[in-house]
Amino acid sequence: MTAATTALLGWLARTVPGTARERGAAVWSFAYFFTLLAGYYVLRPLRDQMGIAGGVKNLPWLFTATFVSLLVAQPLYGALVARLPRIRFIPIVYHFFVANLALFWLLLIFDVERVIVARVFFVWVSVFNLFAVAVFWSFMADLFASEQGKRLFGFIGAGGDRWRAARSCCHDLAVGAARSAQPADSGRRFPRTSRVLRASN
Repeated sequence: MTAATTALLGWLARTVPGTARERGAAVWSFAYFFTLLAGYYVLRPLRDQMGIAGGVKNLPWLFTATFVSLLVAQPLYGALVARLPRIRFIPIVYHFFVANLALFWLLLIFDVERVIVARVFFVWVSVFNLFAVAVFWSFMADLFASEQGKRLFGFIGAGGDRWRAARSCCHDLAVGAARSAQPADSGRRFPRTSRVLRASN
């Protein structure tokens, strides 16, 4: 065991009160939440750009569509949670979102109704953010007992804010994706995209 590893384990022992097994689970949960929200913060500026590409005048309707979509999706989500065990439910939800992203990518690559796709993507990202985070915390609630949660959830929740350490990299990726996905007939130029990205960060 190297000195760096020893120092890290010592820092974890001081920062995360609990047994070695609890600290291991908390570190993995921290990483899980970090990657989840880092993914969302890559998608969020793309969502904003897609909203602009779909027409600024249509933004109120997009927010209304987001609200209606959440009303429809919530009962479906509840029914899925009630009927399936956690070991099946969580992979189904995340595989569904991954398949959605792959479908959006294909539609944009092949230039299929880009303005319509942009509007649907705007709504989808908002729905994704709500349910992906809800799945995470429901998993945490099942994984840890109430007493463990009081000690460990603060550390785990901090993982959601650590995306800022990698914000520069995420920003560059989002800029490149927004440049390629911007509808040709939207009348918008890339500098406006950059302003949207900076504002969202």
